[in-house]
Amino acid sequence: MSTAKILPCLIISFSVLIFPEMAMGQRGTLNISIPEVEATPIGGNRQIWIRSVTDARAYQDRPRTPDIPSMGRGLDRTTEAERARAIGRERDGYGRARRNVFLPRDKTVKLFVTKLLEHTLTQLGYTVVLDDNALDDNALDDNALILDADVNKFWAWVNVDPAAGWIGSSSPMHLEGEIQTRINIQDGKNTRQLITAGRGSHRIFAGLTQRNWLRTYDLFLEDYIQNLQTALQQTQ
Repeated sequence: MSTAKILPCLIISFSVLIFPEMAMGQRGTLNISIPEVEATPIGGNRQIWIRSVTDARAYQDRPRTPDIPSMGRGLDRTTEAERARAIGRERDGYGRARRNVFLPRDKTVKLFVTKLLEHTLTQLGYTVVLDDNALDDNALDDNALILDADVNKFWAWVNVDPAAGWIGSSSPMHLEGEIQTRINIQDGKNTRQLITAGRGSHRIFAGLTQRNWLRTYDLFLEDYIQNLQTALQQTQ
């Protein structure tokens, strides 16, 4: 093998050894977690049944802006199961969309947001049930709440300076993300609706590492939890 061919291989191998996290960050799968946010209990142990959570995100092929969900292989070449796990899109140093970022195979956005709502409501002092069989006898006739949620947004993306690559660019990359849900809470004959969002923006200099991706999800999930807590407190 010529020196011209050996040198690039050595550089790639050295980069993986020195920057293993950067290599991991390109695998396209992230196991995100629910951040801890301090809460003041307001639920008084009242039961709330999370009856349904629906992934209502709208995907597009070749969207005009990176915040709109899209799939690297095109919508017609992906499955509903893949789209249910997709949570972001990678981009190269020139802003061109590349690979998708996914939750692990045993997780979906619907399942994650269900756990997110369960966690937040429990922190607020509610007794959360996920199955109506777990409700107390006559709970629906008394004071149990019923919650239905649509997930309209759950996505992270890369904003880069399209005029220059990562190295030497005057504008550092930003990883950004957002979540938005529309929640209907039924309380007897009354129903109230909460449209709650969370956003996060993370300036990065070291590339699309796993740590930077996870930090971005933490930021917009923390913002969402805080906003949801405020909205629920105001509707008491």
